[in-house]
Amino acid sequence: MIVGLGNPGRKYIKTRHNVGWMAVEALSRSWKISCHESAGHSLVGEGTWKEKPVILAQPLTYMNESGAAVSALVKSRHVPVEQLLVICDDLALPTGAVRLRAQGSAGGHHGLESIIAALGNERFPRLRIGIGPFPPKSDASEFVLGPFDGGEREKVITAIEGIPQICELWLEQGIQKAMTVVNSKKEL
Repeated sequence: MIVGLGNPGRKYIKTRHNVGWMAVEALSRSWKISCHESAGHSLVGEGTWKEKPVILAQPLTYMNESGAAVSALVKSRHVPVEQLLVICDDLALPTGAVRLRAQGSAGGHHGLESIIAALGNERFPRLRIGIGPFPPKSDASEFVLGPFDGGEREKVITAIEGIPQICELWLEQGIQKAMTVVNSKKEL
């Protein structure tokens, strides 16, 4: 199961906080799996990639409440947390940089905090897409809920175009190999 975090509603579509949703849309196009079914507070698409069953999801809860949607999906689809990949934004990474982790803390990301609390553990992989650097003396909420500037948008689009390849590597060769490949690059 691959879940892209974001906020529902038209006003959030092209904001920094919605790069997880954008990544799932890229996967949906690449793998021809349509996310349209509304289930467990999420848009969900089910299909296969190289005969492996795949579930794509975009929670319809707000970012800080992502745990309710993700937990409902994990339980209803009987997905072990180690087979859940969460894609989200990261203020600490430069715009367009991508990092993959097998598990870990939320690192201050409220969507991940919500998921960790709802699942009761942090043993799920996460793929972070950089939206930083965070401008000094700025409001974090306004920044993450704002649109990308010109040059930032191009870097993020490039990163998102590489998401299917990263997810395919994870599905085919596992998290450790995928981390080695993905984390050795500064940007996709």
